[in-house]
Amino acid sequence: MSDTNASVLDHMSVKEMPAFAQVMPRVAAEYGKPLTTQLKELVSWCLRGNKLSVDEYYSMCLFDGSVWTSEEKKKAVGLAKSRDIWGHFLERNPWTGVMDDKLAYENLLRGFGLKGTNTVAIIGGRYPKDRPTRLDTRQDVKKFLETASFPIFGKPTNSLQSLGSARFNSYDKQTGLLMMSNGRTVSVEALWSEIETHFNGAYLFQECVETHEALRDMCGSGVPTIRVVTLDRGNGPEIFRVCAKLTGNGNVADNFWRSGNMLAPVDTDTGILGKALTGMGIDGQRLDVHPDTGKQIEGVKLPHWDAIRDAAITAATITKGSLIIGFDIAVSPEGPVIIEANYDPHLIMLQVAHQKGVLDEHMLAAMEYMKKIIADEHAGIKAHVLKERAQNKKDMQEALTKKAA
Repeated sequence: MSDTNASVLDHMSVKEMPAFAQVMPRVAAEYGKPLTTQLKELVSWCLRGNKLSVDEYYSMCLFDGSVWTSEEKKKAVGLAKSRDIWGHFLERNPWTGVMDDKLAYENLLRGFGLKGTNTVAIIGGRYPKDRPTRLDTRQDVKKFLETASFPIFGKPTNSLQSLGSARFNSYDKQTGLLMMSNGRTVSVEALWSEIETHFNGAYLFQECVETHEALRDMCGSGVPTIRVVTLDRGNGPEIFRVCAKLTGNGNVADNFWRSGNMLAPVDTDTGILGKALTGMGIDGQRLDVHPDTGKQIEGVKLPHWDAIRDAAITAATITKGSLIIGFDIAVSPEGPVIIEANYDPHLIMLQVAHQKGVLDEHMLAAMEYMKKIIADEHAGIKAHVLKERAQNKKDMQEALTKKAA
């Protein structure tokens, strides 16, 4: 049955969290933390400290004293503070435009021999019109689909949180309908309309990445990825923190906001998964097995772990000046495939996965290194200006001396 009149590309993430007024009595009852104690902590960590929002305090379960010690709470950040942190790193990051441009970043990786995505067609964008992969009209899209090698993965060129992502399994020339991995169908006209309405007419199609058997058995038909965050404290990039974004509930994309998806902490040395978190806040659960497939999660080592680490470090080294990067890396049978690089690595996601604040000594050292870069640059500019002024003064004095003579 065709769903051509219904929206098929999600364009809005919905996170339904219970109001904190409802959560507070539950925390008091289930965690033995009286309302007065909760209020004192809210003053400490929300009005002072790193100024978390009240919702963030509860969604990250900072009320759980068995996990979050006072020292760890000091290192916890919310959206406002995390924006300050990655905004600080952006002050001298020359690679943001390339990272934002999926095709440009894909070609950068390929040029250095790294495995990334393979874009086969683009709708819209600012690419040259004579490129065979550029699709400017509905008719162009139809012609492309008639000869495309399926399955293909579609996503907006500049959206966040996997919004608009879809896997297309086949195209029926007779009906003009695309069959999606979730069993729904969409016409080219309807797909084009949604892309124009919700994603500024900018969309691309890529070859699907085959998932390693171990992760496919664990997660089903989705494409889980590994979020590897690198930091540079002055001695080159290093692995800061890693988590696995595991798909569930039939989701094609791995973002945590999708119901059924999970986050599992990954040991940076061994590549071994911890318990996976599904859901946020007091209703969140830590699972040792996948609820859909029954496969073990906790204690499982990621395949190609050393190659995943090496790929992240190599890719971070290429973009010198990017002191913090969040890589999304898929794991194929042959090894890691870098899906994208994010200059906003989503620090809150790292915190909830590991139940540890991100503002630790490594992060602080990287921020100090960035301050030094900026200070050195300012000092260099100031020295250049002073030197130029001194030279101008000298030239002026010499000219006056010649004139007087």
